[in-house]
Amino acid sequence: VNLAACLHDLQLYLDSERLYGVALDIDPSLPAVRENLAQVLTALRRPREAMPHLEFLARQSGTAIAYGELAETCDQAGERELALKYFREAMGRREGAFPRENGLCRACPRILAGGAQPP
Repeated sequence: VNLAACLHDLQLYLDSERLYGVALDIDPSLPAVRENLAQVLTALRRPREAMPHLEFLARQSGTAIAYGELAETCDQAGERELALKYFREAMGRREGAFPRENGLCRACPRILAGGAQPP
């Protein structure tokens, strides 16, 4: 996992993707590995592949931030209805203010502009 993180930091995404995959084969419940793999897949412009990892993290943590990141990733994958679903879930779980750099704040205008009604 440490080598995968180093490769990730160096933006050697294909190599880090492979190593994160090995780590998940050994223990699929590692949240940090799932989060990092989702970041790598998103950087590789494969948000659809990142979605299951972010869904796992959102269910596990239950935080608005996790659901916001999932909403943004669904939006990037062109899944507007899922993005709206997770946006609504995030808004229902607001445990505090969202940081401006959070995915929910970035994705919200695009999700709502896609024809969906606000929650």
